[in-house]
Amino acid sequence: MFVKLQAEPRSTFTKSAKSELRKAGRVPAVVYGKKFSGTPITVNEKEVQQILSTRPNTLIELEVQGEFRDTAVIREIQRDSFSRRILSLAFHQVTRNEPVRVSVPLELMVTPEDKELEVQFLHYELEVMCLPDQIPAVLQVDPEPLRQGRALLVEDIQMPEGVKTLLPPEEVVVTILNVAVPQAPVESEEEVTA
Repeated sequence: MFVKLQAEPRSTFTKSAKSELRKAGRVPAVVYGKKFSGTPITVNEKEVQQILSTRPNTLIELEVQGEFRDTAVIREIQRDSFSRRILSLAFHQVTRNEPVRVSVPLELMVTPEDKELEVQFLHYELEVMCLPDQIPAVLQVDPEPLRQGRALLVEDIQMPEGVKTLLPPEEVVVTILNVAVPQAPVESEEEVTA
């Protein structure tokens, strides 16, 4: 499934020019790939926000007025650390028969019985490699290892067919915080001195 996104070529690169673009609701961006060595463009901020909020890893049919039309994915997003507004983007041109690297968000499939679980994510998303039309919107994670009181590892995550993670299988993804750790028995003074 493709999302169409109109873009415009960009010819000014100063900090003030980028600031003016953002004021006008445009985001400065760059397209990389076999055909592109860093082609500067601008895209509509609201349209990009909508794509990122619904399906950030979707294939984008990127059309730059009067220059080119190609398929791409969003590879990098730079945001303002306070407002979280998008400052710039990097698109990566893809072809249907070549695998791409993308980051896919993780979603823990908790049930009402899991409400006592206190967890800490070490990774909110995983970098994966797959063909463009196999990019998952999200990776659903079964919390069974956490219910058993152990950390959830990359190898515990069921990958869709054709999708391969780039992290080692023993990498910790989610840890559990509220596991009761057995305490060693405290020896009394009498036992120590005896």
